[in-house]
Amino acid sequence: MHDHRFLSLRQCLQPLQPLGLTKPPQCRRQQLRTTAGAGEAGAAGSPSSGLDALHDAVERGDLRGVQAAIEQLQHPEQELDTLVVRGNGIPQAAIHRAAQGGKETCMKVLMLSGADRDLRDGAGRTPIALAAAAGQEECVEVLLSGGVDKSAADAQQRTPLHAAAAAGQERCARQLLNARVAADPRDCNTQTPLHLAATVGSVPCVRALLAYGADAAATDSAGSTARALAALSGHRAAELYLLAVESTAAASPGHPTRAELLAGQDQQLDGIYRLACSAKDEAAQQELEREVRQLVQQQGQAGRFL
Repeated sequence: MHDHRFLSLRQCLQPLQPLGLTKPPQCRRQQLRTTAGAGEAGAAGSPSSGLDALHDAVERGDLRGVQAAIEQLQHPEQELDTLVVRGNGIPQAAIHRAAQGGKETCMKVLMLSGADRDLRDGAGRTPIALAAAAGQEECVEVLLSGGVDKSAADAQQRTPLHAAAAAGQERCARQLLNARVAADPRDCNTQTPLHLAATVGSVPCVRALLAYGADAAATDSAGSTARALAALSGHRAAELYLLAVESTAAASPGHPTRAELLAGQDQQLDGIYRLACSAKDEAAQQELEREVRQLVQQQGQAGRFL
């Protein structure tokens, strides 16, 4: 009888939907997680040769090696979701390594073979969170098309959008936002993705989040806004860009719109964005500061923001 778990290279390169990839029944997924969890300690210490070969093949991006290793597993329904400790010290299954390493075709094989696409690693992170943090756009797209939980929170209550923002991965953040995830989820410190993007000084992520409705006035558990965190972290360009957007919103409620932010329809604000992205030295930052100050004064917001 033909085993539908193993596919040709051509099939693995096709989109997931034509292959009929659907979510496994919830009861089966829960059973797999429970089984994998029960065997984590043993698996972490001494993985079977089949599991070792599987993880090696995934890390190499060896599609045929992945298929061959799966065929050698004695209990693939359990072993595909077994967490194994390797180089980074965090227990992870093969699907986590594939997502984080950008091995999207290997990840497709694992998903089609029954791997839990929402499985959490030892830090509570799902494959899509790992892919988003690593900037693996193709893996994020595969996982989204496979119907994953795109808002699953980790041990710190951080979602995949938090993960993308904290790593400054603007394109992955936009993939998630286009998939209609909430723009302002809160982590254990009540920080939103915008707080994290500002903390790392990612102006592109800040702009994307604001364009999709993130609240610049939101405060974390310490009472800090995203702009305050950018200032505390020494990211002057991000701080000034947030100031320009906040001033625009105060002067013209309902603005800036998504198109004004992302399509450059507000030329003055777009110019400030470009300066903020390229302000690497003191002279450039001084020019950015002059432009922002001029904008705020023109908008009549100097008393509030300067």
